[in-house]
Amino acid sequence: EVIPVTAMVLRPHFKDMEWKLRPGMTTLTWTSLNIDPYINHIEAGLKKLQELVSCVNDIVENRIETNLKIASRTLLVDLPENASFTVSEFVSMQQAHISGK
Repeated sequence: EVIPVTAMVLRPHFKDMEWKLRPGMTTLTWTSLNIDPYINHIEAGLKKLQELVSCVNDIVENRIETNLKIASRTLLVDLPENASFTVSEFVSMQQAHISGK
């Protein structure tokens, strides 16, 4: 569910979740009296982490990737194939291209 590009951004949040899980791996036992608060704490942390990952994925997919696709389709320079020209010809061609839009 985590996009690889966002893994570095989310790393501190994953470390925080690991820190929240640590008591369950080290100090809690089946006979501990504070298992229910621990589980509630973990569930709240997981919910927040899932919301954050979902929000970050949404931003990447719907804002960044969409804008990158639009930018990649934008013609920055009208450069004819199999043609050579001087700098002044190139500049006049580009001005004509821009004014033609």
